[in-house]
Amino acid sequence: GYYITNNLSYTVAMSENDFLVAVHCTTSGVQGQYMGSDEKEVIYIAYQALNVTEKQLLDGQDSIIKSEQSITPSLQMQIGITQQEIDKGVSFQEAITKVIHHQSNTSR
Repeated sequence: GYYITNNLSYTVAMSENDFLVAVHCTTSGVQGQYMGSDEKEVIYIAYQALNVTEKQLLDGQDSIIKSEQSITPSLQMQIGITQQEIDKGVSFQEAITKVIHHQSNTSR
């Protein structure tokens, strides 16, 4: 499954394929000590896969997610993503599809 929360990383075990996948998501919401106190859109997703059997780090992928909402200049500074990059981003569905297709192609 996908575990997404405000700017936190999770590791998800893919036991049937002997892969470990680390996923990192950032939202357009509040950061710092109040992180997660609001429910905002995911604007960045990245992951890195590890072939546990072969102890090999596989190619990672990341995507900037397009958002209809503007993010504040201070948030842009905190997360290192500009409004222009978000405006040109992909849909959340496209980003997740990219992760799933990349994972299935590397597990063959």
